[in-house]
Amino acid sequence: MDKTKYLEILDLKKNAKWEDVEKAYNTLKNLYVTNNNNYLFWAIEEFSEEDKEKQLENIEFAYQELRKYYKVKKLQDGTFIKQYREQNNISLIEIAQALNIDEDIISAIEENNYSIFKDSGYLRWILKKYIRELSLHDNVVDDYMQCYRKATVEQKK
Repeated sequence: MDKTKYLEILDLKKNAKWEDVEKAYNTLKNLYVTNNNNYLFWAIEEFSEEDKEKQLENIEFAYQELRKYYKVKKLQDGTFIKQYREQNNISLIEIAQALNIDEDIISAIEENNYSIFKDSGYLRWILKKYIRELSLHDNVVDDYMQCYRKATVEQKK
């Protein structure tokens, strides 16, 4: 795998650290997904929706490939989701209203409070809605569910 092409997609130099990759990924996702007052948004708004979608796919693919390259073992849990939401200036109230889900449920997800979720199917359903609303990759759901399974197994011991 040639990490250089993936770094270029994220507009990073060859010696970028993982923290640089995460920051660039979040910045680019925010730029292409939200219609905020970002100082570069004027340039992006001229892209067609199809072009924006293709660029988002490239950004996501590059990020996932770089995760493998940097051997990132840390699973993306509720802390990651909360951090992403906050970096994109989305309040807990806004996301709860957009999803039509109680704020306490969203908080529990973000705080990795697995004990309130007795049904993993229900949790997965909510997570998918939440992740899609934030325009994150489905891998986040898989990572979170892996953390959930690990925590529930440990609780039973």
